[in-house]
Amino acid sequence: MQVIRIRGVKISAQPRKIVVNCVQYLKNNRINFTLELAGAAMIHSIARIARKMLVFWGIALCLSLAVAPERSVYAADAAAGHRVITSDGIAKALNAGKGKRMVFVLYASWCPFCRQVMPDIVDIAADYPGQVVAVSVDKDADTFTRYLQKNFGTVAYTPYIWARGDDLYRPLGRFGIKEASGIPFTALLDEYGYVSAQGVIKPEDTRKFLDNTKIGARPIAD
Repeated sequence: MQVIRIRGVKISAQPRKIVVNCVQYLKNNRINFTLELAGAAMIHSIARIARKMLVFWGIALCLSLAVAPERSVYAADAAAGHRVITSDGIAKALNAGKGKRMVFVLYASWCPFCRQVMPDIVDIAADYPGQVVAVSVDKDADTFTRYLQKNFGTVAYTPYIWARGDDLYRPLGRFGIKEASGIPFTALLDEYGYVSAQGVIKPEDTRKFLDNTKIGARPIAD
């Protein structure tokens, strides 16, 4: 009598017994089949999810590589270009300019009116080296400096960013600088280090002042 084996179980080759043996074999191994099928389905699902995750992370990686070079350049320029400064440091910078006329400016990259006058500030600083002390009130120093780098490249002055945490106007009071009601704010200091005009001042009036030319009505802030 011919005997065949299926997974270690002897099955008679006689026609009548083949069906009986197969049924008995299936009954004995039903649980094993169920577990194997369930395991195969789970593995298939996990593999499908893994493939989707690989595609997602691959796309994310490509996007990050495409954007990273520009951001890294601006971040490097920002770290090297700006200087976080306290209010006492601002006072020292203004005091160092005694003997020549100085311009003090408060502005921010998020301020639309400041953005309008920034080209004039950059140009004035280039035309009058060492006579402009411009301080940003941005909360994030790198954000402000990246804005400068992107829109103006290298500027002819140090982009100061106020460090916050102290009274901005307390040490500036000795120059006659009053608290600004808004930005952009400009104060023009004479050769003796005292305010000649402050408030919202036109760029052409700032240039006249630096040229030691009489300007119009003084927009002194109250």
